[in-house]
Order: sequence, then C-alpha cells, then structure tokens
Amino acid sequence: MEPLYSSPHGGHCPGWLSRHPLSLRKIRFIPAPERRIVLLIVAMLLMGYADLALTLTYMQSIGMIEMNPLARHMIAIGQTQQLVMFKLFTMALSAGAIFLVRRHPIAEKAAWACSAGLLALMVHWTIYNRDVSSNTNELTLLAESADQCELWVKLDS
Repeated sequence: MEPLYSSPHGGHCPGWLSRHPLSLRKIRFIPAPERRIVLLIVAMLLMGYADLALTLTYMQSIGMIEMNPLARHMIAIGQTQQLVMFKLFTMALSAGAIFLVRRHPIAEKAAWACSAGLLALMVHWTIYNRDVSSNTNELTLLAESADQCELWVKLDS
C-alpha cells in the first residue's frame, strides 16, 4: 500500500500523487487579497463589457445622451469602431494597472473603488432600461433636435 503524504494545508494524499509533477505541494496558493483583486478585475471587465453593449445598442437605435466628453469625442472621430476601441482600451488599461500593482496594499482599494463605480453605472443602466419605454416621446423629441443638443449621440448602423 502507498504511504500517505501529509500536505502543509492539512489532509493527506497518496504518495504517488505527491510525486506527480502537478502535485498539490508544488502549487503556489494565491493569497486572499490577490484573489479578491483578480475577481474584482473580472467583475470590472464584465460590467465594462455590459456598458459597452448597452451603449452600442441604444446609440445605434434612436440614440442617447452621452455624458462622457471623451466618448463623444471618440464617436466624432470614428463612429462605432473608435468608440469600441476607446472603451476596450480604457477597460484594459484600468484592469492591467490594477493587476500589475495587485501586491501593493492600495491595489485592493482601487479595485473596490472601480468596481463600485461600475456597479453604480449598472444601476443607472437598470433604471434607464426600466424607464426607456415610458419616455419614448421625450427621446423622439431629442432625436429630432439632435443638432441642437451636443450631448445627443446616434451611431450610424
């Protein structure tokens, strides 16, 4: 019978498993703060993608008010492609910056702050989606007078 190997984290495994190249004793366990940071980055990327998808959906239909002046400028430069590149770039930049400094104490606070901001944006989108059908008259008026409102943006399909 194979001898049992006691792992440093408790529990036992057969001796042959402890000698395997992918043995549990060779796996570096990720500290909890780093694990939380990585999960927060994944959440940030998912919420950023949802924001992009909803933005494109509304901007390619009737249009919408875009409060972000940088996003409005990107749309003026290159329409849909430029907006997508801008949003993906900012998502990658923020996620990458937080990931690179994930071992620094401030990284988790930054990840929580970014996640909270994006969560607030998701709440805003939820309210917008809930109320959009009751505001069709107002949206139509805004769309018809889009040349008078610099915040109104409509993407060419």
